[in-house]
Amino acid sequence: MDIKELKSFVLEKKLVEETIEGFWVAFNYWKKDSPKEFVKTFRKKFDPINLNIYVKHVSLRVTNWPDEDYNQIIVSANFEYSETTIGEYKMLFDHETGEIVDDTLHVYGRV
Repeated sequence: MDIKELKSFVLEKKLVEETIEGFWVAFNYWKKDSPKEFVKTFRKKFDPINLNIYVKHVSLRVTNWPDEDYNQIIVSANFEYSETTIGEYKMLFDHETGEIVDDTLHVYGRV
């Protein structure tokens, strides 16, 4: 397996940047659509300057085994508030085109 080729693809298609942008879109939708959950998560007054997102890992997922006809590159990012990890965001990309396939936002912490 050629890890350098995967890394080059991720960099060329700017998948990390897409993931960070996607995080903010998903986060703002969550804030708007689930205000009670948002307030429960951020018990203190929310200040976006204290929110940090960073890439945790990049992976290639082979699915529909053994046909291997539905595969994705996954960029997973954790997000922290005031140095406490409170969730994870994942964006899935088509492994051939780099197009976005899906994304998920999972908030599991409270600050």
